[in-house]
Amino acid sequence: MSNKQSQLPDKITALEEYWKEHGDDKYLDDIKSWRQSVKDNMAISELKNHHGFKLLIKGFKDLRRGINYNLKEDEKMSEIDRAKSFQGKYVINYFLSFFEDAESAVKEIEQNIDDNLEEFK
Repeated sequence: MSNKQSQLPDKITALEEYWKEHGDDKYLDDIKSWRQSVKDNMAISELKNHHGFKLLIKGFKDLRRGINYNLKEDEKMSEIDRAKSFQGKYVINYFLSFFEDAESAVKEIEQNIDDNLEEFK
């Protein structure tokens, strides 16, 4: 977790406190949702940096490269095997997207929070 990301829970708390004092309670649900999303996505980002998960992610990327190669080069592949390959590729992409999207989701939420905090200065 970067130093900037470690400040994110404090920013969320500051925004929550501001809205409790000055705002409308309808924003508190958004803040609660942001807090949970940040918690979840930061946990996923931390998993991504664990050695075991790095190996797992590398293995899936290698498998995806192999599937792409076979789809491109194997002209004799049956339609059933092609369909199975695309299905496997879909599952791999779905799994990898959790790790690829986690950091961008945290950055997007942080930008939303920073924008809201800036409005109140």
